[in-house]
Amino acid sequence: MGCRVGFLIGVFLTLGLLVWEVSGVGVNWGTMSSHQLPPRRVVKALKDNGFDKVKLFEADAEILDALAGSGIEVMLALPNLMLQEMSQDPGAASAWVEANVTRYCCSPGGVKIRYVAVGNEPFLKTYNGSFVSYTLPALRNIQEAINQAGLGTEVKATVPFNADIYFSPDSNPVPSAGDFRPEIRDITIQVVQYLTQNGAPFVVNIYPFLSLYSNAYFPVEFAFFDGLSKPVRDGGIAVYTNVFDANLDTLIWALRKAGYPNTKVVIGEVGWPTDGDENANAQNAMRFNQGLIRHALSGEGTPIRKGQIDFYLFSLIDENAKSIAPGSFERHWGIFEFDGKPKYELDLSGKGAKNKGLVAVEGVVYMHKRWCILNPEVEEISNDDELARNVDYACSLSDCTALEYGSSCNHLSARGNASYAFNMYYQFKNQNEWDCDFSGLAVVTDVDPSDEECLFPVMITEAHSVMLLHKRLLYILLAIAEGCIVFLLLECETEDEGLDEVDEDIEQDQDHEQEVPTEEEPIVKASVVVLAPKESQRQLSKKKLKRRNSKNLKLCLQNLGATNLRKWMVHQNAKKKKKKPKEAKEQRNSVEVVDDKNGTEKEEAEDAVGVDVKKKIKKVQSVRKKKSSKEMDAAVKAAASEAAARRAKVAGAAKKKEKNHFNQQPLRCSFIMTPRVEELHFPGLEIPITIDRVSPVLPAGPIPVGHGDTLYLSNLDDMVGVRVFTPTVYFYRPPSDPKPVTKTLEDALARVLVPYYPFSGRLRESGNGKLEVFFEPNQGAVLVEAHSEMSLGSLGDLTVPNPDWKALIYSFPSEEHYKVIDMPLLIAQVTQFRCGGLSLGLRMCHCLCDGIGAMQFLNAWATTAREGSVILRPNPCWDREFFRARDPPRVEYPHLEFRRTDDESSLTRSLWETKPAQKCFRVTREYQALVKSLAGDSLLTTFDAMAAHIWRSWVRALDVKPRDYGLRLTFAVNARQKLKNPPLREGFYGNALGVACATSSVIGLLNGPLAHTARLVREARLAVSEEYLRSTIDYIEVDRPKKLEFGGKLTITQWTRFSLYESADFGWGRPIYAGPIDLTPTPQVCVFLPEGREDCDGTMLVCICLPKSACNKFKELLYNF
Repeated sequence: MGCRVGFLIGVFLTLGLLVWEVSGVGVNWGTMSSHQLPPRRVVKALKDNGFDKVKLFEADAEILDALAGSGIEVMLALPNLMLQEMSQDPGAASAWVEANVTRYCCSPGGVKIRYVAVGNEPFLKTYNGSFVSYTLPALRNIQEAINQAGLGTEVKATVPFNADIYFSPDSNPVPSAGDFRPEIRDITIQVVQYLTQNGAPFVVNIYPFLSLYSNAYFPVEFAFFDGLSKPVRDGGIAVYTNVFDANLDTLIWALRKAGYPNTKVVIGEVGWPTDGDENANAQNAMRFNQGLIRHALSGEGTPIRKGQIDFYLFSLIDENAKSIAPGSFERHWGIFEFDGKPKYELDLSGKGAKNKGLVAVEGVVYMHKRWCILNPEVEEISNDDELARNVDYACSLSDCTALEYGSSCNHLSARGNASYAFNMYYQFKNQNEWDCDFSGLAVVTDVDPSDEECLFPVMITEAHSVMLLHKRLLYILLAIAEGCIVFLLLECETEDEGLDEVDEDIEQDQDHEQEVPTEEEPIVKASVVVLAPKESQRQLSKKKLKRRNSKNLKLCLQNLGATNLRKWMVHQNAKKKKKKPKEAKEQRNSVEVVDDKNGTEKEEAEDAVGVDVKKKIKKVQSVRKKKSSKEMDAAVKAAASEAAARRAKVAGAAKKKEKNHFNQQPLRCSFIMTPRVEELHFPGLEIPITIDRVSPVLPAGPIPVGHGDTLYLSNLDDMVGVRVFTPTVYFYRPPSDPKPVTKTLEDALARVLVPYYPFSGRLRESGNGKLEVFFEPNQGAVLVEAHSEMSLGSLGDLTVPNPDWKALIYSFPSEEHYKVIDMPLLIAQVTQFRCGGLSLGLRMCHCLCDGIGAMQFLNAWATTAREGSVILRPNPCWDREFFRARDPPRVEYPHLEFRRTDDESSLTRSLWETKPAQKCFRVTREYQALVKSLAGDSLLTTFDAMAAHIWRSWVRALDVKPRDYGLRLTFAVNARQKLKNPPLREGFYGNALGVACATSSVIGLLNGPLAHTARLVREARLAVSEEYLRSTIDYIEVDRPKKLEFGGKLTITQWTRFSLYESADFGWGRPIYAGPIDLTPTPQVCVFLPEGREDCDGTMLVCICLPKSACNKFKELLYNF
């Protein structure tokens, strides 16, 4: 045959006359765009144009809300990354269906959900079988969940497949020879069987354009429905005039051979792009799509299966953020432009109506008519490396696919190419003035540089922006109010000085990982403002007021777990009496005694402050249009600061009037607490990084191992959860030392690798699957030198860990997640910023050291860099034989921390059904001490109390069910001080950790007091004894867990005892920030971090990942118990 098109051709079911069940035209709605059109306006356009069906690639709440009541049939999707979870946990599938199907399709005027796509092309060859084993179990669990919800007759689960799952052999490239790929044939047939039994369709994506794109010899006309190409004859069975029918009938034949000739088939994706390739243009797209619509709706069907064809066009709107790995055309499949304008005429009726135009999306708002172009004053550009770098940079962070060969803007000159690249970046960045600079090479113009063929776009403003602006104003006003209003925690009457602040001591507990002891800084407490009694309070008698206040105090303390009110008050007053009266009067944030006769005067003064704040707010609003958001925030902060100062002045005046009245008749006294927990926010960032050099760093001198030598690793070094790299980043202000930064770090690292030589080796598994360190020539650590055109100031608040800083920590291309075998054990990236500041991103293998060991190594490296010679404090000790398993092993404890539990709760599916949000809270030392005191047991540490408070808040926010479900809280305990027989040698930097595990039922955490939960934490911590650690080592020797088990578990990691900031001074001073950045891969982990401020008084950061639906509830519980 003149042209071999077998690999392009589709599938076949039966030789009988089968009929397609279909109505109308469907379309795929993708959302991978930098600027989204408003979903409700898109839905209106769908209806106005007559699209009957829409296929989504997710279950986006805003889109589903917009589709409610529209009557448009919907296929929503579950992404591939959720297939494993859904296949293994029917409960997670039920939760997903409840959240994304039942919630929408069962309410009045709901969404007309017809199908749920379980994954998207999961058997694609390029996935190398990653999802094959999960697809069918996930499909079953999703459909079963739909059935249990009572929707099984209305909603069907299916799997969209790529056409590469079937083929015709090269020896007989015709549809009737079609069959499924041998390596997936069995599992594909099982999927077909399940779909057929359940009445669900087989969904396949067919792309005739890709046949043309991937084969230079493919006959162009054979790609279209009205082509003049030579027909393809399949023996005496059928004649094919287009590749679409041939491809589809190949599938039909494969289904027939599998024994399922009557399975319904739906075309999930089919279309033609309009840019990014010489064959991708609006004319070809209109020709193909119009021909497809006419052909599919005509009832002709394919040569083998007659009737209308059910299909979804790909796609609705261009997506300028899609990957272009398959080709530059990937961002241009849309029937509509990014702004909702139709690219060409299209008759969706298929009846051949002339001049049938599509209706554009209405109400689209554009940014200002401004463009960023190459400065006309730049004359010589042919050999300008700076210009080339800036163009590459602009294109890497925007969309320059229109400049590719055969694309709409490929005809532009070199100057035009530069202008196009600059403008795309400028538009992507919302026309920020500073985003049109490019080292002085670019300028902003109001003259449109577009020509007849090439459009220089002006970006749309997102529909959400107006709403977000209103929310931002609301948050600003609330912030002002929060800065001006203090919160009344409790009120009481007493003849004594009143209740003192809780004990501020934070224990240096030896049971946790500790940093090198440092001198405690003095505690600086925040000033307090006392509110005058409300008018309604003054109208109550003293007796009634006292009774009411006592009742409120009881309820408050009961909620906190301090059920014995009298005992708690006696404890507080006893501590108060130990202090001198003068200290009591001068103590900030302590008890203030308010005389009623001064209440009116003080209230009037505070009212005046309130009026003044209102004026400030009004002033801020009046200048809003003239100021940038940064200026506005500054004005708001100034207003709040001035209000706070005025309140402090009022409080001071009141305090003077109260002097010498402490021991008179019983007076009304108030215990006031200002907010001590603050949610921190980090901006979304794209940090452009240029890697300048990646080089190994070898030890600078001889080391005691050679080629082929190995080092023993203990079971504590190889227990579950330790086979990871710990990523951390350190930010520094511009160094004053003229020494080159990278050279200083590299030389110091080479010197330190001599005593810390294991970091220059690699890991491998021995015969029993246990890790060991081995050494080969030229291994070493890895140092990466990079730079960024951004400044540190543009990274946002550098005291708040931000997941988007991940670009500052080097990963190898195509690196597998969680791989430690054959990897460098220390990877350091030095990134220098335009402002002169720098960051040091580290990835250190946890198998070689725990947190304390990492600080020991980091301190040695930093001191060597700072001093110019190797300084070791203390000398490093390897000695992993210390933790060798006993012979025979003796497992003397149940070790619930490693056990797998059947997760029949709502917990796991709540956490893993969507990507979690990372939240960070600043928790002051005063608040930590308050939580500890209210736990009520003097034997508890601050960690015990805070961990209990976090655990309870976490469970409440997630609303875990059933209530009798067993939960676990795990955390690492430093065992160095527990080892006595014999003791651990000084300088040991390996893993010397035991994993503590507290257990409780859901109902125990919900109904039990804080004190009870804190005692559970304490008991688990103390249970990690020397005997428990030895039992752990033997347990791992007998049953080496390879996989983290998350069932019913929250893990808290405490970094507050690490000397992160003190150990990382390489000669440039204390880091601005030191610590981890991204917790989102592990949504069942909470981290306690030290705050980075130099004047830090014990405040810590609590970072945790939560489903977005639980964030507000957790915040409320964290703030208010």
